[in-house]
Amino acid sequence: MKPNIFLIGFMGTGKTTLGQILADQTGMTFIDMDAQIEERTGKTIADIFKEDGETWFRKKETEVLAESIIQENQVFSTGGGIVLRPRNKELMKNNGIVIALKANINTIWERLKNTSNRPLLNSQNPKEALQILYQQRIDLYDFAHISIQVDGRSQAELIKEITAKISLFNSAHIW
Repeated sequence: MKPNIFLIGFMGTGKTTLGQILADQTGMTFIDMDAQIEERTGKTIADIFKEDGETWFRKKETEVLAESIIQENQVFSTGGGIVLRPRNKELMKNNGIVIALKANINTIWERLKNTSNRPLLNSQNPKEALQILYQQRIDLYDFAHISIQVDGRSQAELIKEITAKISLFNSAHIW
């Protein structure tokens, strides 16, 4: 069995896109944490934030993560805020390889500026909200086993680097 792979990072860094490609190329199962939460609750993430609040969402996120990591051979695309709860960081670090996808704020803004499904950016000044959130969270991804800078790179380049670093990590780690 292959250990689980957890892709973490700020919103807009490519976790879902790269996670799906990585899972397809490795024959692993792809798990989109936000999609899992939406499926279990019957609500969109935006509706959960609006109706139940962020605190409730974060608890549900931990619950889904804890239930999902029982299986191995999975690639997880996590929500950008999964790192806000220490329990989530512990669960991921102890149950697989954690890979942080990192991008500068300008790259993220370019990717997100025309989206409407990001509840934490629903404000009068979404760019300012993004910058504040970015500053609050950026260091929370530093616990990862592996970090990948995504700015200005193709999906193929990123997948090649991710798979190489996973192989290197696995060769030095006993599961």
